[in-house]
Amino acid sequence: MTTDQVLTQLCEALNQGMNRFEQRGETYDSIVEKHRASVNEAMYGKDYCVINQRGARFRGEGKKQMSKLFLDCEFNGLHGELISMALVSDDHAEWYQTVAVRGRIDPWVAEHVIPYLSATFTAHTRERSDHEDLAASLDAFLSNFDNPEIIADWPADFEHFGNLLTIIGANGGFKEAYACTMRLINTPPLKPEVPHNALSDARALRDWYVAQEIAA
Repeated sequence: MTTDQVLTQLCEALNQGMNRFEQRGETYDSIVEKHRASVNEAMYGKDYCVINQRGARFRGEGKKQMSKLFLDCEFNGLHGELISMALVSDDHAEWYQTVAVRGRIDPWVAEHVIPYLSATFTAHTRERSDHEDLAASLDAFLSNFDNPEIIADWPADFEHFGNLLTIIGANGGFKEAYACTMRLINTPPLKPEVPHNALSDARALRDWYVAQEIAA
């Protein structure tokens, strides 16, 4: 099945309802799961995934406004180099990448982080060769958001995020910085599905934050 055929099915599901698909025992989610990689790449490029439970946002609809992106990173010990980074939006767009670790790995990290890096890999997660490669992937994802609010619960997450933004700005000829706001918040102990995994931690942060907004 071609990507165009898959996209046609998705449009039919979104615009005309699910009756025809249900008669064949198919649902929107089942179609997306079967063809997730080709649909994501056709709609958003190969570096990120923004198909979510609220439906697909098609190319050409413009950047998302007033978005919140929840950030989490794993790194090689206190003050250590970046190992992985994840961003998830309040409407369930996700970006998760790892980067090759150079040198000795901290013993705690080797036991509690490294074995779980791949536990949440998506079709577009890659081990990036260096920070330049990682920054290019991040730039592609962030290009879909206009002045988002970046939320994290640990200061070092912003340090690593800022380093990548600096690379992005330099690669753009230092003409302008990527516009966003950053907010550091305190949370109770969160319970991610996969502890010490950046994507799982970012999802848990988002879910806790959204729950607080609903309860307020």
